Amino acid sequence: MNEDFKEVKKAVKVQLYPTNEQKILFTKNINHARFVFNKIKESSEHTYKIIKEHNIQPKNIINSRFCNIQLSQLKKSYKFLYESESTSLQASYENYIQSMKNFFQKRAKFPRYKSKRNPVQSFKVKNINNNVRIEHGKIKIAKHGFIRLRGLRKIKGKIQHITITQIANKWFASINYSKAITKPLKKTGKKIGIDVGIKDLAILSTGKKITKLNSAPYEEKITKLQKNLSRKKHSSKNWEKTRKKLTLAHLKLKNARNDYIQKITWKLVKKYDIIVIEDLKISNMMKNHKLAKNIANASWHELKRQLQYKCEWYNKELIIINPHNTSKECNNCGYINKELTLADREWTCPKCANTHDRDINAANNILNRWNNGDSLVTKIS
Repeated sequence: MNEDFKEVKKAVKVQLYPTNEQKILFTKNINHARFVFNKIKESSEHTYKIIKEHNIQPKNIINSRFCNIQLSQLKKSYKFLYESESTSLQASYENYIQSMKNFFQKRAKFPRYKSKRNPVQSFKVKNINNNVRIEHGKIKIAKHGFIRLRGLRKIKGKIQHITITQIANKWFASINYSKAITKPLKKTGKKIGIDVGIKDLAILSTGKKITKLNSAPYEEKITKLQKNLSRKKHSSKNWEKTRKKLTLAHLKLKNARNDYIQKITWKLVKKYDIIVIEDLKISNMMKNHKLAKNIANASWHELKRQLQYKCEWYNKELIIINPHNTSKECNNCGYINKELTLADREWTCPKCANTHDRDINAANNILNRWNNGDSLVTKIS
């Protein structure tokens, strides 16, 4: 393989059109995977509490060996588990192990029980001995047979696993595969600083402002459906129909945002060799209830996530810098305007008399900090 090319992991999402029999099998598999997750959580939680009382490090107990023993015992006690794809049950406890790792590393809260009332249900099947494969434009999954699909792109790599998801009355599959080959993009010699905002999605150091997606039509429909749902009797047939419509409305908005950000990030990665952004603590900012909805709608995290993997794929550099005082610092003379508030969108530097657009000034400071060799810079490439 050419040294310029790179092997990466990729995923493609498709819509499935299962038969009625396959839908029944899918639903069973979802229920069984959820059952295994909850049972292993129940037993491990009990063990976790006992070990913690004796001041022993609990994270050494929640591992594959512990979960394998639990799964074997569950299969002996509950014979119906044999009806589901065995790798999906293994994947279920692997998800639990990962959630516990996230908890111990303080990246997430303690894992909760999975509920059948969740509007999005899923299960994962691992590809072992080619039990998941693409043939004749259909996907073959062991115990489920061939399933019709739409939206499949050519997969150049080895399928690792597939996640089947049910959203309302629709079915989707996320096909994860490795050893996919990507060709680095041509170098342009350009660099850019990016400041994210609420009114505009991204503000570039060139002075260009990228507006966020106009989500008003989607949100109006969601608000209308939420009102209709609140008027229905809980768990009635009409309530369930409206709930499914609401779930699909949320899905459309999510897909529209994702598609919009995919196009923006692709243009940025294609045009610039070095992209510099600020390391915002979004979870902390979401605690401000006045701004939480606008921050969530802006999709800052998704913008950063897509830039990260695309820079890695196409041999570009993503630089993450400390955001402290990027808006308050004059990019011309370095003066810090401590009296600047969120309401001030423009300000004049009292030291050098330069007038700044708050966001463009921040974008320039972000780029300047990398140029000046800021010690708090993190490089991702």
